[in-house]
Amino acid sequence: MGCGGIGSWLVLFMAHGRRNSLFHADVTLADPDVVEPKNILYSNFLPEDIGKNKAEVLAERYCFKSIRREITKPSQLKPFVLVITATDNGYSRVMVHKSGKPWIDLRCKGRAYAVFTGCRRKNMR
Repeated sequence: MGCGGIGSWLVLFMAHGRRNSLFHADVTLADPDVVEPKNILYSNFLPEDIGKNKAEVLAERYCFKSIRREITKPSQLKPFVLVITATDNGYSRVMVHKSGKPWIDLRCKGRAYAVFTGCRRKNMR
C-alpha cells in the first residue's frame, strides 16, 4: 500500500528480487493517487507518468498487479499473505496493524527512516 517516495523504490527492489529468483510471489500494488510533477524529483516515476495512477504505472513497468482504489477495510486485505505499508495515511497504517495480517510498515522523513513489523498469531498472549 502506497507507491510514492518509499513504495515506488521498494517496487523496483522487489522486481529485482523476483527476477533474480530471491522470491516467487504475486505482488499487488495499491495506491489511489496519480503521479504529479513533484513526484518525479524523489519517486521512481518518469515525466511521461504524470497524470497516471501510481500503482498502475509501476505494476505495468515491473509486471505486478495493481489496485487503483484506496484500501479502507480489513476485509479488503483478506486475499493477501503480507501487507507492506509505505503510506503517509495514519488511518491506513492503523487499519493494517489491527487487521490480523502480518505487516511491514515503512516510514521516512528526510534522511531518517523506520521499519516496523507485526504479526498477530492466534494463541499468542
